[in-house]
Amino acid sequence: MSRWMLTLAGLALIGAGGCMKLEQELTLNADGSADIKMSYAMSEQAIAQLEAMKQMAEKNPDVKMESSGPNLIFDEAKIRADIEKKGGGVEIKSCKVETKDGWKHVTLELHGKDLAAAVKATESSGNKGGMSLSKNADGNYVLDMGGTKDMAGGDQGKKDPQQKAQEQQMMKAMMAGLRVVIKVNVPGDVVETTAFDKDKRSASWVLDIEDPKFFDKGEELGKKGAKVVFSAKGLDLKEFKSEGGAAPAKDAEPK
Repeated sequence: MSRWMLTLAGLALIGAGGCMKLEQELTLNADGSADIKMSYAMSEQAIAQLEAMKQMAEKNPDVKMESSGPNLIFDEAKIRADIEKKGGGVEIKSCKVETKDGWKHVTLELHGKDLAAAVKATESSGNKGGMSLSKNADGNYVLDMGGTKDMAGGDQGKKDPQQKAQEQQMMKAMMAGLRVVIKVNVPGDVVETTAFDKDKRSASWVLDIEDPKFFDKGEELGKKGAKVVFSAKGLDLKEFKSEGGAAPAKDAEPK
């Protein structure tokens, strides 16, 4: 739920285009445990293209294939094995892979004894690290999803209007069908957030290529980051920073 959400251009650049749909809901519980519900789908054509490119790169050391997008797995046994090898502290509540109308769909639900375990377990299914949970100077918790500076569209404001429009039109064609939904539920009242939508104890980001404001939202996210500040009243949560995560800062609230 961190960098794969914020580096969508990576998939487009390696030819998979936006033939991907991804939804994830993270629930941070009052006892410090965490639940993750995740679903993602990609067209079989895009999966085949990616696999062919990976094989070509493996056979030819001069060919490099880099992407900041997720390394999605579409095999149930491999998904379970990947999560289990990450270490204990995680229960796989359900895992299902199915093919429908030329798309492969994965749905996954798991429970982690803490946020660290849940994030680590899902690294290969989308999360790329960079998440942190810390307290700020006001005593509120700050959940920082990280990775936002690499968001596709994050530097669009630096370009002239004509160049910006041309690049956005090209990216829209390359990422046709792309939709990413992220929701975070927290155990305290939301004080402040950079989310596009929020209620008392949840925040959400929706990036849909068909949304006329898609690039504006991407630029905003690239500038502000993906953060949720929530009340620590009655809570005693363990601070946490995954690899690449922001250091616990005392003034981490979104502006």
